Amino acid sequence: MGALNQRAIARMEGDVVRLVDALLEAMAAKRELNFIDDFAAQIPVEVIGNLLDIPRGQRGPLRGWSVAILTGLEPKLTPAMFDDGNRAVTEFIALLKVLIAERRKRPGDHESDVLTRLILGEKDGEKPGEKLSETELYHQCIFLLNAGHETTTNLIGNGLWLLLRHPDEMARLRADPALVPSAIEEMLRYDGPIQLNNRRLTAPGGR
Repeated sequence: MGALNQRAIARMEGDVVRLVDALLEAMAAKRELNFIDDFAAQIPVEVIGNLLDIPRGQRGPLRGWSVAILTGLEPKLTPAMFDDGNRAVTEFIALLKVLIAERRKRPGDHESDVLTRLILGEKDGEKPGEKLSETELYHQCIFLLNAGHETTTNLIGNGLWLLLRHPDEMARLRADPALVPSAIEEMLRYDGPIQLNNRRLTAPGGR
């Protein structure tokens, strides 16, 4: 949680706005487009790439890895899905090993580079033994990729689909942009970006 504090999130806003504007301009210049590939999936890949400071030339496989890993969690898992998910984890970890080794030698900005913060731990209140192990580092980065990619891509895609199916609500939103926050909350409620989640109880449940 410390690696993604409010200050770090606030600093991301300008880059996200510029990214969205650039994606919209690129789509406007096309005769045909795929909204998910050209817009919805691009945003989380770039944001997560920035958070981990992954070189842009190495970000291409991120979305494919995320899709394959998450497909491996489907209730009806086929051998092919299982193999694809494991292969994606192995390939992503291979990239992370290189990034982590480089960051250990040359740490990034502790305030903005999430991977550096995960490696070094928090500046304040850190105690010996509280730093993440190598395996924990891999798991945190894999979780960040999967959780950020799946939810963001699906929320944007589902949200547009809902607005297209309810033109009166789209017109209302266009007329009053101040409704955007409540519209997003309603999209999350009405057609959430994930339909299946895993939970593990850490204590006996109450009534």
